Amino acid sequence: MPSGSLPGPLYVLRGARRLGGRTRRYSQISRILARRGLPPYLRGGRRSELATADGRARLARSLRLALEDGGVTFVKLGQVLSTRRDLLPPEFIGELSRLQDDAPRVPWPDIKAVLEDSLGGPVSEKFASFDTEPIAAASIAQVHTATLPSGERVVVKVRRPEAAGRAGADLDIVQRLAARLERGTLWGRSIGAVDLARGFADALREELDLRIEARNMTAVAAATAARDDAVRVPAVYEPYCGERVLVMQFFDGRPLLAAAAGLAAGKRQALAGELLVAQLSPEAIRKTAADELAALVPLLRRLPRRIDRIGGALEDGRLTLGVRLLADPSDRRYLTGLVHQALLAFLAAAAAITAVLMIGLHGGPTLTSTVSLYSFFGYCLLVTAAILAVRVLVRVFRPGTD
Repeated sequence: MPSGSLPGPLYVLRGARRLGGRTRRYSQISRILARRGLPPYLRGGRRSELATADGRARLARSLRLALEDGGVTFVKLGQVLSTRRDLLPPEFIGELSRLQDDAPRVPWPDIKAVLEDSLGGPVSEKFASFDTEPIAAASIAQVHTATLPSGERVVVKVRRPEAAGRAGADLDIVQRLAARLERGTLWGRSIGAVDLARGFADALREELDLRIEARNMTAVAAATAARDDAVRVPAVYEPYCGERVLVMQFFDGRPLLAAAAGLAAGKRQALAGELLVAQLSPEAIRKTAADELAALVPLLRRLPRRIDRIGGALEDGRLTLGVRLLADPSDRRYLTGLVHQALLAFLAAAAAITAVLMIGLHGGPTLTSTVSLYSFFGYCLLVTAAILAVRVLVRVFRPGTD
């Protein structure tokens, strides 16, 4: 064999370890789904229960409990789904809104190891002081306060050591479940489960990379400073930031939601009214319209030139229209399914014809006194042809089933 054509023993060992981890996680998720009674819904069954409010409420509660049992990735998926009132019934929105993102705190030695690996040196050299007790712990990261050598107070967000690996395995499960839902259920196809899972996976992978959050904060700070002096966005300390660590300016204050929660109910309804009136005031509307118009000015400047070019090309007969065939992923999936179905039918027919010819052959080596080697292979091919034919028929009469 050519050198390098086969994986080395270390690669095989790591691959087997990852496969074992994925298998255990699949088994764990399968047990959670079974415990909450969800497999029949994944297969497209119990449709009559979904037609009633009580049935939807029971399913929504089972789904919430299963997501909580699944851990970090699935809790975040439920939180994302709870904002999609355009896709899910009110029963699901109400249940999924109850999901919380609290997570156990990571021990300081583990956080310290992530910090020193990301910053390239001891924590004591990079910070004048560092509070080992976190002020918040979520599913993706843990937040600490610290002081830079310059004396500035900062907030340090550190990604949990196991977050990336666990999320990667869980995202694979989420996407496989979404594909199964879209193939086997009408409501899965109606909400676009595969595209929804793909968008969630992309968003979670971005959240795992704290460099993206740092760039977004810098962009928001620049845009906000130019428009509104009353809004403050923490500054990001770029030299300290990486994929697993984000260091930002410390603001000594309470978040808006926490401050509002401390008010009495009547004062909260009055505060909400004041905020709504302020947002709908003529000054706020004029400011918003002016900002949007300023953003449209570059486009409006280019518009006459583009119209002129289009008119000239149309007049000279040079106007062309480019169409991308199968640009929609659903069209590609549909065509791929047709090709697979045609290929299965061809293989079934070829195997059946070959089987009949081999069974009809006389002579040749024999296995027993009544069965020849050709007949044995022929019967094996006949069984294979029958299996392929059944698979084709199942796909024809039940399109969403493998």
